[in-house]
Amino acid sequence: MKPLFPAKIHTGIHYFALALLTVALPLSVFMMSLAQLILAGNWILEGDLGTKFRKFATNKSALVLSSVVLLHLLGLLYTSDLHYGLEDVKKKLPLLALPLILSSSPLLSKKQFGGLMAIFIAAVTIGTLISMGVLFEVIHSRKAPLPITDIRQTSIFISHVRFSLLICIAVCLLGYYAVKKHTLLHKVLLAALALWLVFFLVILESLTGLLVIALVLFVLGMYYVMSRDGKSKKIVALVILLAAIGAGTWYINSLVDRFYQRESVDMKRLETKTALGGDYVHDIKSTEAENGHYTWLYVCWSEMEETWGKRSKLGFNGKDLKGNDLRYTLVRFLSSLGLRKDAEGVNKLSEAQVAAVEKGIANADYMGRVNIKGRINQIIWEIDNYKQGKNFNGHSLAQRFEYWKTAWGIIVEQPFFGVGTGDVKKAFEASYEENHSLLEQRWRLRSHNQFLAIATAFGFFGLGWFLFSLFYPAIKERKLRDYFYVVFFITACVSFFSEDTLETQPGVTFFALFNCLFLFLKPADENP
Repeated sequence: MKPLFPAKIHTGIHYFALALLTVALPLSVFMMSLAQLILAGNWILEGDLGTKFRKFATNKSALVLSSVVLLHLLGLLYTSDLHYGLEDVKKKLPLLALPLILSSSPLLSKKQFGGLMAIFIAAVTIGTLISMGVLFEVIHSRKAPLPITDIRQTSIFISHVRFSLLICIAVCLLGYYAVKKHTLLHKVLLAALALWLVFFLVILESLTGLLVIALVLFVLGMYYVMSRDGKSKKIVALVILLAAIGAGTWYINSLVDRFYQRESVDMKRLETKTALGGDYVHDIKSTEAENGHYTWLYVCWSEMEETWGKRSKLGFNGKDLKGNDLRYTLVRFLSSLGLRKDAEGVNKLSEAQVAAVEKGIANADYMGRVNIKGRINQIIWEIDNYKQGKNFNGHSLAQRFEYWKTAWGIIVEQPFFGVGTGDVKKAFEASYEENHSLLEQRWRLRSHNQFLAIATAFGFFGLGWFLFSLFYPAIKERKLRDYFYVVFFITACVSFFSEDTLETQPGVTFFALFNCLFLFLKPADENP
C-alpha cells in the first residue's frame, strides 16, 4: 500500500496527533479518543504496513507491553458476562494500539520531543487554572455543582487522582528543564511554574501526588548520594536526605499522637442539664473524639435541632451537601471546637462555620481552601473509624480498605486464573452481599488497586504476567537509569497501589502513551 500523502505530510499529521493526545490527557476525554483515531488512521494511510508490523513483531518490549490486552482476551474464554468483558477489552485497546504504532514509528528529534513535553506542561497548567476557576466559582460546570463541597470536584475533565499523576510528571519535567536551561531567567520561570504545580497538589489535597513527588526526590537524592566522589559529600547529602525523611515522619507521628489525645473529663461528674434546662445525653463508653474533645458527651438533640433550624435551611435530620447525615456532621464539628452539642454550642458557630457544616465538613480544622494538614487528620480519623467497625461510607481511604479486603477474598476463592475478564463486577457484587458489607450500594465499587484488579480477573498467573509486562520493557530497553522513564515508572506504580489505573480510558491512555514515548520515541541524546 502506497502512502496517501507525501511523507512530510504524514510526519506532520503523526506529530499533530501526538501533540493533541498530550493536550487531551488533562483536558478532554473526547480529544483523547479523536487523537488516537487520527494517529491510527495516519499510520495506516502512510502505507508500508508490512514493514511496520515486522518492526513491531521484532520489538520484544512492545510485544510484552501490548500482551496485557491478550491477557484480557484470554479472560473472555471463561467469563459469563461477555458484554462487560468486551467493554473492558475495549478500554484496554490503547495498550495495543499505541505500542504497535509508536514502536514502528521513527524516533522523535530532540526538538520534537521537547516540544511535546512543553505542550503537555502547558496543558496541565491550563487544567490547574481551570480548576482554580471552578474552586472560586468563576467557572461553572455540571460536573461541579455549586457550592463546591469537595476539592476533588474542581477536576472537571478527568478524575482528580489521574490529574494529580499528570501534574507530578509535569513537575518533574519542569525540574529537568530548569536544571538544563542556561539562562537564569529561564531557570527561575520554570522553577516557579513547578512550585505552582506542587502548590496546586496541596490545594487539591492529593496525598498520592505529593507521595509521588516525595518518592522521586528520594530516588534522585539516593542517586546523588551514590554518585558523589568525595566521602564527605556523600555523608552530607545522606544526612540531608535522612533529615528530610525524619522530619516528614515526625510530622505525621505528631498528628497521630494529637489525634489520640483526649481531654481530661471526670465521667462521674458530668452535668445533666443544659443552660436552657434541656437534658444532656452522655455516651461514656465511646472514645470517639474530635481534636481531643469527646464527641458523644454533652449532647442535647432537641436543642440542636431547634437552634439549627434557625441557622440553616438544610434539615437537621436530613443530609449535608456531601450526602452524609447532617446531624452527625454537626455533632463532630461542634466537638472539634470544644463546644457542647446544645443550643448554646450551635449559636456560637459563625456563618462560615454553619456553611462548612452544610458542605459536610465535620471538623473545624478541615476548613480552608489549602488544608493538607486537615486532609491528613481526616485520613487518620478514617483509619480509626474503620478499625472500630463504624460507618465509613463516603470516606475514600476507609472504603479502599473494604475494596481491598473484598478483592482479596475473591482472589483466594479463584487463586490461579481468577474470575475472568467479564465477571469481576459480578464477583464483587456477590462478595459484598455474602459478607454483609457496611458499604451502601452506591459505594460498592471494584478494587481500586491495579494489582488486585488483575489478580481478581486472572489470578496469580495473570498477576505474574502483568508484573513481567511492567518490568521487562524497562529492563530490556535499559530505562531504569533514564530520568524521564523513572519519573513515569514511579508515578504509574504508586497509582497502581491506590487506583485501578488501567480500568478507565484516561488511566490506560496515560500509561500507554508515556510508556511508549519514553521507551520508543525519546531521542537518545535527550537524557540527563
